Amino acid sequence: MLLRNKKGNILIYVLFLLTVISALILRYNKEIKLNLFVKNNQYKNEIEVLKIENLATLIGIGFYSGDYEYADIKEMTKNLKKVEYKGNMYEVFISQEGELLNLNTADRGTIVNALYEVLGGFGEEKIDSVADNILDWKDKDDLVRTNGAEKDQYSYKNMPYNENFEFIEDLKLVKGVEGKVFFNQVSDNESPYDGLFCRFSVWGNNARIFDAVENKYNVYKNVIRVYIKTPGGRFYVFFVGKENEVETFYKLRLD
Repeated sequence: MLLRNKKGNILIYVLFLLTVISALILRYNKEIKLNLFVKNNQYKNEIEVLKIENLATLIGIGFYSGDYEYADIKEMTKNLKKVEYKGNMYEVFISQEGELLNLNTADRGTIVNALYEVLGGFGEEKIDSVADNILDWKDKDDLVRTNGAEKDQYSYKNMPYNENFEFIEDLKLVKGVEGKVFFNQVSDNESPYDGLFCRFSVWGNNARIFDAVENKYNVYKNVIRVYIKTPGGRFYVFFVGKENEVETFYKLRLD
């Protein structure tokens, strides 16, 4: 009787181990499939970005030369223009960096006017706060403006930088300039072509970008932004300029 009980216990234990092992194998297979799915999607996204980056460069070449085979370049500077490229339909818009307000040289009045166009529905308190925060970010001192913010008001160390904005997306780090304000996702028109991002530049006509690999600054002249909406609804902007040749030197995904 005792022997039978021992055999029964051993059998139960073996069945338990087999159940655990089966569950682990199933989980492992699911993780492998998930990792492959993620890697495949990342690969597809990288291919997509490279593809539309090539499109942005071609549009830049067409802009500077006045000759572009896919669509009318002039129309792209006025409205979104549908462009067919390698079997896909994209929406493209071009703006010239030098025609935007320079955030690094703009005074408070200019900044407030731009903020009203995006944040008018939030009231004067929000607009005054963001304006003062921008000015406190780029000035050299730690004095807090009436509605502004300096280091004690930021959660992260070394913020604000107390220097000019180096890249336009640095504006998102400013207190009160969350992504929805930056990209204009604060109204019924959720197009990212109409937020603070699209009103300001930090370079002007020419962009001076540090190359860490070559340890030198590259200067890209007559910079344009090429906004591209993919068939899947993603928004990208590519900064295109002329150094030795026309090239895309910087890019952002607008979401």
